[in-house]
Amino acid sequence: MLRSLMSGVTGVRSHQTYLDVVGNNVANVNTTGFKRSTVLFQDLLYQTSSGASAPTEDLGGINPTQVGLGVKVGAIQTIHSQGNLDYTGSRNDMAISGDGYFVLEGLGETVYSRAGAFTLDGEGKLAQSGTGYRLQGYQLTVDSSDPTKYVQTSTLADIEIPMGQKMEANATTTVGYRCNLDSRVDPYLPLGVPDGMEMNVTLLGEAYTASVSEGEEASNFLVLRLENQADGTVDEIELKLTGVTQATDGTYYPVLEPVDALGHYVNFNTETGMLNVDDAQIPLGAYMNYEPVTVTDANGDETTYLAEVTEEGNTAIVRLWGAAVDTSNATDPDTFDYFEWRVPRNDDGTFDTTAVLSVVTADDIEFPATHSVLLEVSDDGQALRFKANVNPTYAPSGRNSVVSKAGTTLASLSSVPTYTGVQDDFTLSGSLSASSVAEGDTVTLTLTTTYDDGTATTQSATVDLTCTGFDDATGFATFTVTPGTDTLYYYDGSAWQSAGLAATADATHYGIAYDTGTGQLTLTQPTGASEPAANPVSVAAFATAPTAYTSSSGNAVRYSFEEGATTDDFITLSLFDGGTPAETVSLQFKGVSADGEVILVPSTTTGTVDGTDVTYGYDPATSTFTVKNTDTGATLWSYSEFNFQTTEINGGQYLVDFGSSTAGGANYGDTITLWGPNAQGTMEPFTFGTGLTYSGGAYSGSAQVTGLTGGVTVTAIPNPSDSRKVLFSYESNAGGTQVASVTQNLASQHSSKVSTYDTLGNEHTLEVVWQKVGNNLWSWTAYLPDESTIPLQNNTGILRFTSDGKLEMGGTAEIGISYSAIGAEDATVTLDFSGESFDEEPIEGVTQFGSAFSTKAYTQDGYEMGVLEDYSVTSDGVILGVYSNDQSRALSRVALALFANPQGLNKEGDTVFTASANSGLPQIGSPTEGGAGSISGGNLEMSNVDLTEEFVRLILAQRGFQANARVITTSDDVLQELINLKR
Repeated sequence: MLRSLMSGVTGVRSHQTYLDVVGNNVANVNTTGFKRSTVLFQDLLYQTSSGASAPTEDLGGINPTQVGLGVKVGAIQTIHSQGNLDYTGSRNDMAISGDGYFVLEGLGETVYSRAGAFTLDGEGKLAQSGTGYRLQGYQLTVDSSDPTKYVQTSTLADIEIPMGQKMEANATTTVGYRCNLDSRVDPYLPLGVPDGMEMNVTLLGEAYTASVSEGEEASNFLVLRLENQADGTVDEIELKLTGVTQATDGTYYPVLEPVDALGHYVNFNTETGMLNVDDAQIPLGAYMNYEPVTVTDANGDETTYLAEVTEEGNTAIVRLWGAAVDTSNATDPDTFDYFEWRVPRNDDGTFDTTAVLSVVTADDIEFPATHSVLLEVSDDGQALRFKANVNPTYAPSGRNSVVSKAGTTLASLSSVPTYTGVQDDFTLSGSLSASSVAEGDTVTLTLTTTYDDGTATTQSATVDLTCTGFDDATGFATFTVTPGTDTLYYYDGSAWQSAGLAATADATHYGIAYDTGTGQLTLTQPTGASEPAANPVSVAAFATAPTAYTSSSGNAVRYSFEEGATTDDFITLSLFDGGTPAETVSLQFKGVSADGEVILVPSTTTGTVDGTDVTYGYDPATSTFTVKNTDTGATLWSYSEFNFQTTEINGGQYLVDFGSSTAGGANYGDTITLWGPNAQGTMEPFTFGTGLTYSGGAYSGSAQVTGLTGGVTVTAIPNPSDSRKVLFSYESNAGGTQVASVTQNLASQHSSKVSTYDTLGNEHTLEVVWQKVGNNLWSWTAYLPDESTIPLQNNTGILRFTSDGKLEMGGTAEIGISYSAIGAEDATVTLDFSGESFDEEPIEGVTQFGSAFSTKAYTQDGYEMGVLEDYSVTSDGVILGVYSNDQSRALSRVALALFANPQGLNKEGDTVFTASANSGLPQIGSPTEGGAGSISGGNLEMSNVDLTEEFVRLILAQRGFQANARVITTSDDVLQELINLKR
């Protein structure tokens, strides 16, 4: 009975321990990082009454007879299972997910814990809340050989967070770009050959880097640079512009010739666009993007220029390459050069519509005589328009361009002097030219012969001259000659005789004939005529003006015109109802309309002719002058044979007026006047000087007039293709007809901005603009939009894509930025379009697919100076300092300890453990390495106590305690009964 009593005592005692352990677990249900314990019971001792015996042949074996003496606590085990994580949001809190223990130092000893509630102490070190134990870890420093990596020390140290620590500025060295350029858009602008064209080629077995850039003159239109990759030698071959041609496929190419090939074979094939260099081909034509500008001159000849646009800040530089004239070269003035305009741009990229654009050329370079080209900006600022002013060319008209240039029409014949003396013929030279009559006019010419043998005797005869047309080559009229029946005197050597008029002279007729080629009317003496020296025949001539109409009185009303010298008496009309003018009306010149209609205004609208009131009018649309009966409104006479020639010059409309410098209209065409606006818009005549001569139906020399609209100077020269015509040459600044345009496709341009930094930490906005040049070809330009005074070098380039949208050429480029202008070090920045800078495949860099623009700067490695303001912990235990410049830097790395037998650790209170002889030595390493768990920043590990389980264990402990207590009381009762037996 004493044994049962003692067994009950051991049971009570053991279950008391069980209750103690469960109670401790329950008490620490909310203790951070607490690990619960569990109790293992073992039986105590056994008293053997009889031992076991082995079986025999006759008997079976007998088991031992043993009585147990109670129970003991065999072990109290700590369960190191993972506790749940509780998010706190505190930057100081850490929780371990997985195996491992924080390593803590304090009071000269090292302890370990799963409780990651830390705080910064006064020295900026992380210490465990409530205990002050300092968290241990490894210091991290930047790897000097690779600034993107860190070097971890091998010894443990207190983890220190140096709040307020400065981070020095770091200059940007790389900017990485990614995403897409839209392949569907049209080219941005004709950019010629964009800068940055470069490729690797093999020439005669040697590797070269070939690049092509634009020159500044026609003599170095393009520059081919060949750098030998083996020895670094460079050949620069200039290609001069010698023409413009069109390939079979319609593409216009420059005709190029090497100035000096430097031992290479160089040829540009204008049919294929290939630049042949030795045994290699460079697809130069694929990089060319010019806008052809074709001008058709007055002779029908075409001249094509190549237009290109380059950009310089907010200015678009427009160049037109092609045919030009070098005025300094008298022997061979025809050449090829450029004409340049500088077009300001607005902040939104459009062209400035208010800009005054003037062409700029090299010294002594002009447009060819046949034309000029000007540039203007469209109203919306989106386009540049090339307008050709085709220099007009004219010949003296086959009909009168205005009216007679010297005296009244036909009355000019009366200015022919009389002739005295013996003559074989009498010539009225040049008096019946196109300046004197109009087609259909019939002129009555009166010839008078007079002899004087003491008494003057006169005979007169008439001849009708009817104008049937004009000779285009000479400008002289053609006539039918109809002699009258009257007679003229002539002397046959012995007596005065009378002779009529006939086409050919004979014994009884004067011959009269007209020569269209010379404009001469010739009167030939009858055969046998011989003038006496004492009293020869004198001949005079005068003309009667053509008939306008027959008046109501039956009288012939004749007319004549006279051209004046001012706009107020531009043309004077005289109407004759007898021998003297009955009415004189001036047609005042008021200009030429945009449709080429000459606007004339009569100086008076009413008059009286032969007793009839008349009204004068002029219709510019039909160039018709009318005389109407005022009372009845009936048209009495109209004249519409002015045959005006008009032209546009520099945007102004002018009347071209040919005349003669001699009386009678001889050499008609040797004087030229332009009637139209001066620079102030006032109408006036501009007559060319004597430098231009006209002889034998051809022009030579030149003459100028100045002060026309726009202040332009016009030079009259022979037409290069036909010297019978005169060409009006001028450098235009207005007017013209549009022959080509360049549209700025803003939708074909994409840009991306990124902040970069110099060595002083100054922030600079770097913008890269991509512009489509052609199929699968894009140019890019990098610049500092807010700092135009800082120079950049090599800041343009080319991206070439394959037909499947992937980058083929130009993946990386280095640009130079002269930050020394503001005191920092000059920088070399790599622009990466290939994805290499962020360790990605080319597909992750810049691509060109038929999708929307999305290219942007993805990464850059520069920053300004910063101050440590915050920190965080990564899953691998790295403590990242967060600086005011938005940069982060690894400061330290938390250490974790692993044990071979975590249950062998000693609990030291304060939720810490120490190593024991059975825990094994701590294996200290870093999170996520060597089997260690990861760190969850901003979290704490909760206790792994499960209350449900602990309550069940509490019941078990209670019941076990109660049962063992009942064993004791039962044994006591039995003893009491035993004692009672004595009684």
